[in-house]
Amino acid sequence: MDPRHATGPAPHRALTRIVVGVVLAILATLVLQGPAGASPAAEVDPSQDVPSLPQECIRYAIIPPVPVACHLTPYRAKRPTVVLWGDSHAWQYIPAVRNAAIARGANLTAFVLGGCPPVKVPIDRAPRNPKSCATNNYLAMKYVMRLQRGDQDVRVLLGSHWAGYRRAARESTIGPLAPLFGYDETTQGKVELFQSSAAALFPALGRVGVDVDVIGQTATVPRLTLPCAAGEEPYSCDVLRSRAIYDEDETEAWLRERMQDLAGTPRLIDVNSAYCGQIMCRGIQDGIHTFYDDLHLSATRTDTLTRFFEPSMRALR
Repeated sequence: MDPRHATGPAPHRALTRIVVGVVLAILATLVLQGPAGASPAAEVDPSQDVPSLPQECIRYAIIPPVPVACHLTPYRAKRPTVVLWGDSHAWQYIPAVRNAAIARGANLTAFVLGGCPPVKVPIDRAPRNPKSCATNNYLAMKYVMRLQRGDQDVRVLLGSHWAGYRRAARESTIGPLAPLFGYDETTQGKVELFQSSAAALFPALGRVGVDVDVIGQTATVPRLTLPCAAGEEPYSCDVLRSRAIYDEDETEAWLRERMQDLAGTPRLIDVNSAYCGQIMCRGIQDGIHTFYDDLHLSATRTDTLTRFFEPSMRALR
């Protein structure tokens, strides 16, 4: 898990580098540099390149530390509403989604909690722990159901580290070696929650009848990387697409199968073409860092991805 905030099951590259340091030293001369002449935008500090949220939502953190309905645009009762729901892989897209919502004149409310995948939870009563992942999902579902019963049009955008949880479900079963990959008791609990309840959320939303679009798996920095002269934090060199978006075809197939249980004509939103070709994903493009950290895109990068979310806004009535 990312040491700065809970993001779900994906260990940091440093752990792997301890094991393969000798190999990397030999391969250092083969390092893949970023695009020639490219450099990060000078006015943006890469270590601070995160979405901006109202202080009442984040309490001086970078992502809400507890479940909250975070209004990212001024709320108007007669406007259509978009609900961004998920973990930090939904949170990272706030700049793009907010741009699209403002252009459409829509409300944007986020239920985003680090390390908390969107899942189905009982809704007959509130969870006992008001700070839990279950509470975030409970609040999101109750909010969506209330809006769906009213006159406002509503559309849900689901986002998560889909591939990370699916890979963790395999790796967390390796017994005593699991801690080496970052799978402590807390993380394994989240993996089990995803396994047991993530797929069930799709038919539950389908029964509510709400329109839902799903944000596909985002490129991340692979666990094992070559030394990067352009910068390590964030990683700024190009990486193989097959490793940055691991299990890409399998994850897409899993999502599309789940989406068959949704109402209407849901869209799978894939933004990776903005910084990935068929073979490589770029660490820097047009002077902008692709990544904020090993697991997330930079806010400056996602701010350029508004076009991918405009169809969702156009679909609002």
